[in-house]
Amino acid sequence: MSLTLSLLGVGEPANAADGPVVDQYGQKIGVDWPGKVTSDAQLRADVAADKAYYGSLRPPKRDLYGGDIGTRQTMKLRKTGYFHVQTVNGRSVLVDPLGNQFFSLGLNSFGSVGDTYTQVTGREDQFAWLPDRDDTGPFADGWRASDKADYSFYVSNLVRKYGHRFDQLAWYDQQVDRVTRWGFNTAGGFSNLVPGGAKIPYVAHLDSSPGYRIGNSSIPDIYHDGYASELDTNFAAEIQRYRDDPYLIGYMFFNEINWPALRLQLTASNGAQVASKRVLVRQLQDTYGTIDAFNRAWNLNATSFDQLVTMSFSPTTDAAVADLDTFTAKFLDDFYRLYATTIRAHDDRHMVIGDRWLANVVNDDKMRGQLATAAGRHLDALTYNYYSWDLDLNRITDIYTKSGRTPVIITEFHYGDPTHGLTFGVRMAKDATDKGKLYRNYVEKAAASGMVIGAHWFEFLDQAATGRWFQGPNGEAGAIGLIDVTDRPYKDMLTSVMQANYSVYNLMDGKRPPYEYPFTPAQADRQSNKTTEIPHATTPPVIDGELDASWPAGPTLALGAADLVLGIPEDGVGAEMRLAWDAGNLYVHARVNDPTPMRNAFHGFDIWNGDAIEIFVGPENVDQGGGIQLKDSQIIISAQPLDADGTAESHWYNNKPSQPPVPAVVKPAEGGYTVEAAIPLAELNIDSVTPPRPLRFDIGFDDGNGNQRQRQYLWNGVDGNSANREKWGRATLVEEASEGGGDEQLPTAAQILTTATVVDGQVIVTGTGEPGARYETWLDGRHLGTMTVYPDGKVRYPFDLPARTRPGPHIVTVTYGHRVLDVSLLWLRPAPRY
Repeated sequence: MSLTLSLLGVGEPANAADGPVVDQYGQKIGVDWPGKVTSDAQLRADVAADKAYYGSLRPPKRDLYGGDIGTRQTMKLRKTGYFHVQTVNGRSVLVDPLGNQFFSLGLNSFGSVGDTYTQVTGREDQFAWLPDRDDTGPFADGWRASDKADYSFYVSNLVRKYGHRFDQLAWYDQQVDRVTRWGFNTAGGFSNLVPGGAKIPYVAHLDSSPGYRIGNSSIPDIYHDGYASELDTNFAAEIQRYRDDPYLIGYMFFNEINWPALRLQLTASNGAQVASKRVLVRQLQDTYGTIDAFNRAWNLNATSFDQLVTMSFSPTTDAAVADLDTFTAKFLDDFYRLYATTIRAHDDRHMVIGDRWLANVVNDDKMRGQLATAAGRHLDALTYNYYSWDLDLNRITDIYTKSGRTPVIITEFHYGDPTHGLTFGVRMAKDATDKGKLYRNYVEKAAASGMVIGAHWFEFLDQAATGRWFQGPNGEAGAIGLIDVTDRPYKDMLTSVMQANYSVYNLMDGKRPPYEYPFTPAQADRQSNKTTEIPHATTPPVIDGELDASWPAGPTLALGAADLVLGIPEDGVGAEMRLAWDAGNLYVHARVNDPTPMRNAFHGFDIWNGDAIEIFVGPENVDQGGGIQLKDSQIIISAQPLDADGTAESHWYNNKPSQPPVPAVVKPAEGGYTVEAAIPLAELNIDSVTPPRPLRFDIGFDDGNGNQRQRQYLWNGVDGNSANREKWGRATLVEEASEGGGDEQLPTAAQILTTATVVDGQVIVTGTGEPGARYETWLDGRHLGTMTVYPDGKVRYPFDLPARTRPGPHIVTVTYGHRVLDVSLLWLRPAPRY
């Protein structure tokens, strides 16, 4: 998991003054669970218990690599001695070196104890036990480096358990045996393959790309003079150790590039240092011919194209957006071509599998299409770090189709477990059993899709309870592994994991449908469908934290458990938000219920990491989703006062280096606190208001414990709001709010819950909805017809199954107007053979 995702939530270390946070085994103090270790004797007893447990597991027989024995002959697959992809009966199949069908069931950070290290220097009193730094005995093996700043309690527990020093090779071989018994067959990203250790298929990450970047982004400046030759030299050396290894699935390069930053970073950069800027300017010159024609299209006043190379400018017109879309398509095509051809020049036997897309980047349908189209031309498979409650098969289908049917490997996903007191997880399960069921739902749907050829869990071991080492005291701390800090496997989780892993080839072959997890409405992907009205304040509110009489009547936006987008629910946490505007400002009043109020030790860019209010405003192109646009703003206001008057600190994101002041006050209130602020309209890029004035809009709050954010709530959006406006809602600046303050949900007539089955050659859609409402129904994007809900609120409609519909999984979609209301997985079994 990249540093980008580390911003989403972290563990829960307390202040040093509070005393030890973890016990001598690295477990959270004050949190109990069945199986918590309380003595060394229990660890020693685990040796025999492990032997019995692992010995009892009976995984199905696989070939040397974990492939489906016999499918070379039955599926007519090619044996090449290396992994490759074939198309069989309309679905993509990953084929192992022996020519058998293979689904990559992977674990990130396998063979590594890296994320079990935690920083101890400077906060030693948070630990109930640490070995003496001068001790050279077995417990010294837990120190990460010679300076002994970071320690692994996982390693020290292995010393206690087995009674000897940590043996990296023996431990590694033991882990290969364990995970293959659980049905895994791949070491995923960031893994550590021990020389001389047991063999397991793996993916390689090429780390020697040249360091030239576009502006402050992670995007490579591929047109830099010498970039291609330097890449070739570097990769020639790095690939040498992989090229003959049949266990290598394929090569990855980069991780979670923030592709939407390309257009703003590029136009703001200086072409004297950034070659890609010069390529853009040449494109613009070829398009417009004269600088006057360019200025008219972009609404600029450049004196020449030479000046344009070094000046900072921004896209503010439709023509500018179209030109940058054209450049982005060219850039991505050149990027993937360069990397694919360079890798294949030194190794044409292994797959090239891409740059591990960031989940929130792919939320943008335009960006998603550009990435899929370009990558699909040059790569053998696409890699996608896709954290989600459920696997969105519509999204996967969109990627698969636009990429020219290039298969997808999900290179990261997970669910956290809060029962050990660790609160980080991009998505949080209720407990280990629930975590396993969510895994099963995700992996089984992926395997059955015919488009996904692998799914890799992040990560193998739990992270340190006091935060993983390289991020300091605020590092990720999640129970996101298969094994906890005391080397005890999550057996309740692994029961479901094995059900999925053991049956993966039956799922691929359509011999049984995938498991369906019973998701709650709070676990569904949120839609950008909420609207609200913001009334005009004829008298400017006094910014004092009080909701006084100057506030106009208007809707209250209530946020509660259903609006939690990160972390685990906490009783009593919620908020009520009020909004108003006048000619100068957008006014915000937030009343937050919080049992631990007004805790935020962070400043500047980092104030999201404690109690705070977040506001998102998009003044233009309100009907467009996708990436953050030039004039979009995100403002975060800290809930920890700077002085006795309650002055609140704020921070602007998205191209606001000047950091305009925002008058804001925070003050305590019963059960929580209030924040009131006046945000200048001019700084929100709103020049004037003629009601009704629509905005792309969202609002929410962060809940921290003083050391880091524990949870995030948003009125309409998702955890990726800061990088993508796709899930922002809508607000309209009005003179007076109408009764009810605007439609905050889809109309009642647009609510439906359906299931789909096949009976006698017909698709039967059943469900519930608003009596009399009419819904359109689609199978894999083909229109089946219209159905009308019966007077009793139920619906059961038969549609003819389209001719030549292949066996296996299909998507049934129900829509109302342009809105997707419900998606069902339909399983069509093969016709029986006699």
